[in-house]
Amino acid sequence: MILLPALKALEFRSNNAMYQPIIQGLETVKRYADTKLRYYPSDEQIPLDLVPPLWRDEGVERDANGNQRVHRITYEITVLDAVRDRVRRKEVWIMGADPYRNPDDDVPADFALRREEHSAALKLPLDPETFASPYHRRLSLHIPCRFIRRTTNVGFTPGSHRSGPRGSARATGAYRRVIAVESVAVESASSPTNDS
Repeated sequence: MILLPALKALEFRSNNAMYQPIIQGLETVKRYADTKLRYYPSDEQIPLDLVPPLWRDEGVERDANGNQRVHRITYEITVLDAVRDRVRRKEVWIMGADPYRNPDDDVPADFALRREEHSAALKLPLDPETFASPYHRRLSLHIPCRFIRRTTNVGFTPGSHRSGPRGSARATGAYRRVIAVESVAVESASSPTNDS
């Protein structure tokens, strides 16, 4: 494996227990990277939580005895892909790497005690509602229009009930809410004001 020297030199960590399978998977990859094994040994505890369902068909097989076998190369690719994505989002971080450091180090240690001072230096309001309201307002005005144009172009019509992928019912409901928001916005924009 070309990445083996880099993987051995870097120490990956995560502060979140949810991402520990990725760290364990990476340790498994490091342990067996120098071998020529096609499958991991059957007694090896391999975290498969991070393997997407589409990859599972290719990477996990059953032998003649019905024991599960994990294809080493496929698993390595899956783990490295998961590590890349999680490092970019700082869910997994690298010891000693400044841009990919522990996200807890991004905030000053005394931030909670000196919040007013830090917020003033950043020119940010202390109240989260005050901070978020302009963004919320902009999102509620602009996203629905883009969403409607995009869905209209693909022929999606409100009220079309078909069995689809998981979450399609939520998407249909969201589409109806967007239609309602836009119709209110159009009505309010087109109604004349009475200044007399």
